[in-house]
Amino acid sequence: MVTSTAAATNSSSGSARHRTIARSAHYLCNCTMDFQSDDRAVVETYFIARMRMGPEAGGHRAMLVDEGNDKAQSDLIVEVCGRYADRFERRDDEWRIARRITIFDFSESRPAPPAQDNQTWAHGVRGPADPLYRHYDPAS
Repeated sequence: MVTSTAAATNSSSGSARHRTIARSAHYLCNCTMDFQSDDRAVVETYFIARMRMGPEAGGHRAMLVDEGNDKAQSDLIVEVCGRYADRFERRDDEWRIARRITIFDFSESRPAPPAQDNQTWAHGVRGPADPLYRHYDPAS
């Protein structure tokens, strides 16, 4: 599963966190399941997240990037690789995550190059202005 979105600079849609991250893509990769019983499993899922974060990302940026005393005022490309270590439990015939530990295996940041978006492409934005929503409109 791949999700990729870009937040419009002045967008009022989406969460406050999403409005401060200019672009992001979050990839879920290999997943292993170890069934401990008929109602319990330990699941490990690898992830890769790639984000373009400006200074307005504030605490979200600080959580992922150690800038020390040098609080850069430019956008960064931040890449994070890790694993979700989950304990699933089956309750009333539904499997749910009972506990999650997010393990950060690798993180890297670097200055973002100037945006070079091809204007002929359909570009993602968070919320109803995203091209995906055209499929929900029966008139289109």
